[in-house]
Amino acid sequence: MSDTTLGFQQLVRSALFSYVLLCIGEASVTGLAATSAALSLYQLLAIPLIGLATAVTVMTGQAYAMQRSRLVYLVSRNGLTLSLGISLLIAAAMFAFPRWMLSISLGGLTPEELSRIEPLAVQLLGLAAIYGVLDTLALIISAILKGVSRTAVILFATLVSGLLAVGVGQWWAASAAAWWGILIAWAAIQFVMLAFSLYLHLQQSKERAFPQPA
Repeated sequence: MSDTTLGFQQLVRSALFSYVLLCIGEASVTGLAATSAALSLYQLLAIPLIGLATAVTVMTGQAYAMQRSRLVYLVSRNGLTLSLGISLLIAAAMFAFPRWMLSISLGGLTPEELSRIEPLAVQLLGLAAIYGVLDTLALIISAILKGVSRTAVILFATLVSGLLAVGVGQWWAASAAAWWGILIAWAAIQFVMLAFSLYLHLQQSKERAFPQPA
C-alpha cells in the first residue's frame, strides 16, 4: 500500500511540475530556455541530497522498527541539519557565482542567444537556489515520514500544496520569474505541512514511550 501511495505521489508531483514548465514556456520562450538552464544546474547539484534522503529513510525505518523513538528523533534532527547545511552551501554558490555556474548549461549558445537568455537565467538561478533549500527540507522530512510509514501524509501534502500553488499561478503568474515564485510557494507550503505532521508524530511517539502518570 505504501509503495502505491508513494508512486501516486510521484506521479502527482511530476505532473504538476511539468504543467508549471508548460506554463513558463507559454509565458516566454526565453524564460523556458533560462528555466531549463537553471533547473538542469540545480538538479545536478541536488543529486547528493537525494542520496542523503535515501539514507535517512533507511536509518529512520530501522530505528522505528526497533521502537526507539529517541533514535528516530536524532536521525531526524541530524538529517535535517546536514541537508540544510549542504543546500545552503549550494544556494550560496548559486547566488555568488551564477554566470560561472551557468556557463556549463549555456556554453553552446551563440553570443546573441547568450545575451538574451543569460540575464534572465541568472535571476532564475537565484530563485532556484531558494526553491532548492525549501525543496531539500521537504525531501528530507518526506524521507523521515517514509521511514515511519506515514506515506499518506506525503501524498496529501504534495497534492494540496501543488494544486493550491498551481491554482494561484493560473490567476497571478504571467512570467517565468512569477512561476518560479509559485514553485517556491509550493515548496514552502509542502515543507510546513510535512514538518507539522512530523512534529505531531514525534510528540505522539514521545507520549507512548513516556506515558504521563494518571
